Amino acid sequence: MLSKGRPKIYLEPVSGGAPEELIPDDSDQANPTWSPDGKRLAFAGAPWLRGFRPDSTAIRIIDMSDHQVSTLNGSQGLWSPKWSPDGRFIVAETLDSAELMLFDTGTNQWRSLKRVNQSIGYPCWSHDGTYLYFNTYPPAAAVYRVRVSDGRMETVVSLKDVRVTGAVGQWFGLTPGDIPLVLRKTRVQEIYALDVRFP
Repeated sequence: MLSKGRPKIYLEPVSGGAPEELIPDDSDQANPTWSPDGKRLAFAGAPWLRGFRPDSTAIRIIDMSDHQVSTLNGSQGLWSPKWSPDGRFIVAETLDSAELMLFDTGTNQWRSLKRVNQSIGYPCWSHDGTYLYFNTYPPAAAVYRVRVSDGRMETVVSLKDVRVTGAVGQWFGLTPGDIPLVLRKTRVQEIYALDVRFP
């Protein structure tokens, strides 16, 4: 949600009610990702709003028990964090979106997982935490996955014949079975009918 032109993180009760601003300061708060136990939230800045300056983002963690915020060492210039399903790792993109960096919460160390010669979009963990999936943009649009154990990369599916779209880059995600999901750009001339049989 935007507040005074800045992206902000809000919490809304499951039972309903007014959303509450989580961190009431003047920082950019983008790409929030829950730890698997729900006790912490990782987030970053919004470098695309700040000309991708190196000081426009870092990975920050908020402890939900006391709302204390800390910054991960060595995370300056990293963004778009995603917590692994087992909580051991946080992956983030470099400012140029050409490299995935992996933070080990046990050793508090960063390492490069994979650098590519294209722009990485929307990294997603496989549901068993074995792979990181991501998409790349035209003219060589595709979905790839990288094995966390050794950085081996493979093509999952080419998107060269799919007109993909999204609000901030071309969105990509995974189903619960790790099947890629993309947003397909359509025209108003394309009309579809769907027959639905409800129980």
